[in-house]
Amino acid sequence: MKSMSEYDFELNKICKIINEKKYRKIMVQIPEGLKIYHEKIVSTIENGTDAVVILSGEPCYGACDINEGDADFLVHFGHSMITEPGIPYFFAECRSNIDVLKVVEKSEGYLEKNVGVLTTVQHINKIGEIKDILEKKGKNVFVGKGGKRIRYPGQVLGCDFSSALSIMDKVDCYLYVGTGNFHPLGVSIATKKKVIAADPYSNEISGLEGLKEKILRQRYAAIEKAKQGERFGIVVGGKTGQKRLGTAEKLKEMLEKNGKNAHLISLNEIKPEYLLYLNYDCFVCTACPRIAIDDYSMYEKPVLTPVEIEILLGKRRFEDYVFDQIE
Repeated sequence: MKSMSEYDFELNKICKIINEKKYRKIMVQIPEGLKIYHEKIVSTIENGTDAVVILSGEPCYGACDINEGDADFLVHFGHSMITEPGIPYFFAECRSNIDVLKVVEKSEGYLEKNVGVLTTVQHINKIGEIKDILEKKGKNVFVGKGGKRIRYPGQVLGCDFSSALSIMDKVDCYLYVGTGNFHPLGVSIATKKKVIAADPYSNEISGLEGLKEKILRQRYAAIEKAKQGERFGIVVGGKTGQKRLGTAEKLKEMLEKNGKNAHLISLNEIKPEYLLYLNYDCFVCTACPRIAIDDYSMYEKPVLTPVEIEILLGKRRFEDYVFDQIE
């Protein structure tokens, strides 16, 4: 288990803001990976202020997933802001204090000459250091600027790889510094380029090519299975940062023009059991793009992305597959 001291939760700053503004009801949102620290976080805020703290027990998958409740102040941990909440707020980005030097130096032998550097908000303060280390090793290093949902150069989200795409023509490969395959897998699919993941916690280096090919085979199979379907349920997400009603309406029109039956379905939380008794042959998810990819095996019926519907209808070749992103 990672130690709480490995992150900056900015709890003193949060308490100071609450006391100065005299907020009395605080909603605290913590992503799943940091929820193990919930007791310390809640206790520190309660002991350091006169406020009542409400811990959101709902899963929190990103800054697209805001729960304001009935609070007068929102504290959201672990993400940078995407959409401004409707109440006063503070986004504690939980910057990591872990040293990246060793794992970046270790990654050097796996990288090509021209390298794009990527990470999450937890390590974004280390981007300059990572760039310096690689340049001293003789690499040409590029850090891209993303779209409106991306707050920092070099930052990637699970649904937005615009910072990687912005430098795609300049690099031969990408170095992702962070934990897990969630973000680098998306970069690998989105850019079709070599991605090396360097985990500063385990000091392990891994490539994504094998996993990417496995996922693409799964997506091809899902599209082929869905081609037999006549009835399509198009899921519209209820979360503020995931709601793409316009996209859903366009897909409905596209499917109907091609002789398919299509209906819109509104869901705040998308789970297999919520779709189980809906009589459709295939579902299209316009909410979080990762649901179709990462939760593939959980669903009995195919769940496709908007891009995959284009492939199914012959408007795009599978060879031109791109990762669905929320813009």
